Amino acid sequence: MPRNNSVRGMAFQALVRIENGAESSQEVLHECASLLADGRDRALLQTIVLGVLRHRLLLDWLINTRVHKPAQLQREILYLLRTALFQLIFLDRVPSFAVVNETVELTKHLVHRGAASLVNAVLRKFKGRDLEELTKALDSDSVNDRAIMCSHPLWLLQRWQKNMPPALYESVPIINNQVPPLFVRDLDHQCIDVWPQICQESLEPVKGFAGAARVIRPMHLAHIAHSCPGRFHIQDIHSQWTALQLELQAQDCVLDACCGRGGKLLTILSSRQSASNRVLSCESWALDLNVGRLVQFRQRLNESARFLSSNMVRLCCWDLIRTWPALHGRFSNILLDALCSNTGVIRRHPEIKWRLNPADITRLSILQKQLLKISFDYLAPGGQLVYAVCSLEPEEGPEVIQSLLEHEPTARTIPLEPPRYDGCSYHGSEQGWIHLLPSQTGGDGFFVSKITKRV
Repeated sequence: MPRNNSVRGMAFQALVRIENGAESSQEVLHECASLLADGRDRALLQTIVLGVLRHRLLLDWLINTRVHKPAQLQREILYLLRTALFQLIFLDRVPSFAVVNETVELTKHLVHRGAASLVNAVLRKFKGRDLEELTKALDSDSVNDRAIMCSHPLWLLQRWQKNMPPALYESVPIINNQVPPLFVRDLDHQCIDVWPQICQESLEPVKGFAGAARVIRPMHLAHIAHSCPGRFHIQDIHSQWTALQLELQAQDCVLDACCGRGGKLLTILSSRQSASNRVLSCESWALDLNVGRLVQFRQRLNESARFLSSNMVRLCCWDLIRTWPALHGRFSNILLDALCSNTGVIRRHPEIKWRLNPADITRLSILQKQLLKISFDYLAPGGQLVYAVCSLEPEEGPEVIQSLLEHEPTARTIPLEPPRYDGCSYHGSEQGWIHLLPSQTGGDGFFVSKITKRV
């Protein structure tokens, strides 16, 4: 009899934890995957968990069409049905009898034996039926039905329909339900022509973007990390471009105001080595409120030290909303990758769309304006500040910049050069900021703007 330590049992337990709202899918999957020795099992676990989160609304609608009183379904039974139904509809290589049989056994073990007959009866109604047949009653011209078909909250689709060009409104929900491409940053990008054999087999350089590579064999990432310690780190291609909009010079003083695990600062510091591999010194500060993220950043700094140009990185646990007067006017370059709604990275973190609500966007926009004002105070005259959010919402991008320009007479925007690398989708503006758009083969959604303080 299968237990909850089987792949499907672990997928169920992971979904319960994520649905409780305290943990991200990335954190939960990382922990669960560490318990599985077989790479194929780890891949199946990730596929099931993220697939259920991506298609949750559609799965629930389908379940409701086959259950007499769906509102009375026990939560654990609903999660088991979602997990099994996703496999039946979206995973062609998984035998349907195996999905049904194991889910029935899991129901007996994880819920109670009496619920097994209900689960068995519901799942057998879906065997041998494809998605097109099951959704023929839905009308793609109706925004309500479209929300079900693409499995997005209705309020979010209505917001995007209002704020986005029609083509983007049509494409973004579809892209959000696809498995995103994986990119890495080569911190020793000047030696890209002498990659080890394992890297040549697993990575493909992105044309027009030195140091960026697409992962074509994810299973080899562990081998790459072992053979090239500290050299490669996973980072979305648009995130890499955003970081590199800071044009650093020798002796600059740099601040990463919300550093997280430090991916963008690692990219910035690795870009400053000269062609002769001479290290160009600078002073770098990294602030973040989360001690755990700073610990991970310190570990990454230690692992990658030989590829970085900075001779000093100060990591400080600090809430940016609390102004630090001693830092006023100190930094020549600042990166503010602000806390945001993350609507540009839903395909990587699909639980976002189920946790977010309209009030969050308003609240975050107010916070972002405060963070940008404080960060601007830390900028030295003549310095440059890059403001970025992985959001598609105008309140978190253009409106934040406009607010700063209206209230700070010394602030002005610096037009960004449009990205030219292969596969990049973007939208420019007269003001010079860039909207990096999510695409099937490219990066995630970002808003990026550069600001300077007049002398």
